[in-house]
Amino acid sequence: MSNAGGDQDAALAGGPGDELLDFEQISAEIEAEARRLRVSGSVPPGMERKLAESFNKLVPHVSRTSELRDAIREADRCSFLNVAVPLESDKPGVDKVKFALRKAMAWYMNYLAQQAQTMGRSSVRALRVLAERVESIETRVVDGDLASKVAADTGARVSIPALLTTAEIGAISPVLSAAQPSGRVLVLGDGSSVLLGHLAEASGWGDSYAVETDDDRLAAGAADSMDIWDDDPLEHLSRVGDGSLGGLVIVGLLERISPALRWEMLQLAASKLSNGALMALVGALPELWADRAGPVALDLVGYRPFAPETFGFLCGSLGMETERLLLPEGLNGIYALSGKLS
Repeated sequence: MSNAGGDQDAALAGGPGDELLDFEQISAEIEAEARRLRVSGSVPPGMERKLAESFNKLVPHVSRTSELRDAIREADRCSFLNVAVPLESDKPGVDKVKFALRKAMAWYMNYLAQQAQTMGRSSVRALRVLAERVESIETRVVDGDLASKVAADTGARVSIPALLTTAEIGAISPVLSAAQPSGRVLVLGDGSSVLLGHLAEASGWGDSYAVETDDDRLAAGAADSMDIWDDDPLEHLSRVGDGSLGGLVIVGLLERISPALRWEMLQLAASKLSNGALMALVGALPELWADRAGPVALDLVGYRPFAPETFGFLCGSLGMETERLLLPEGLNGIYALSGKLS
């Protein structure tokens, strides 16, 4: 007697002449085509975001920030037990035998399935309560936050503005372009598309792309045929292949996230760089941060920016020697660190 699962496995295995699909190659081809369309201007800046949102509604999506919630949703979907076992078979008459067995044992299988599903639903409910409490603790401890509580209680949100101006980013670019990356470069943070526009013209920086969240800068980059992705910086970095980057530039971003996320981003960045790859950090010193963010944000967000020496220490613990770059006059309150992964 043959079961349907075995028949399906045999069908999926294929004959000796069949070739297995190379999913890595297919993924690379899709990414290359998407990059070509993005650079040519054929894809509007907001279209990728809409496609990603539609895709995420139809398939399970596990991300850094929602991993627990996604796992619980998946457990909820899997808690249903289907007792209507398949009847198909490639041997004549076997499907009728399977049907008779399924009908004869339906009362027994339904009884077991109901108990298992009740236990599964109870477990999922308990996990949901646990997930809500964990997220509440993470919000208070990691993102801290009086600012989050004020927003929840009153609707008055406090946010950290972009700390570097377009002119300042443009003035920093010649200093960064003197460094030599060893492969494809990712530029992350506030004004990353502006910085990309300057760096892409420098020697060794031609294979570079940026992740941008500002709609106006996305539209401007698309108009200039730049390779710009509409994505969350940390989420995008988490999806990059390990050891695949020859360079990474983080501009004006680390000051705007909590200290725990800063350390997480640096660890993640180090894992994505190849040996000898370049990493550069550009940001605002504490005094400039305080001046531009304002006293309300400074008090409510519950954290302060790191000094360049602190970032140097953290990068050193990840096997990266850094040096502080000399910036042009007029860029007081801004720092730039450069280092290579050994």
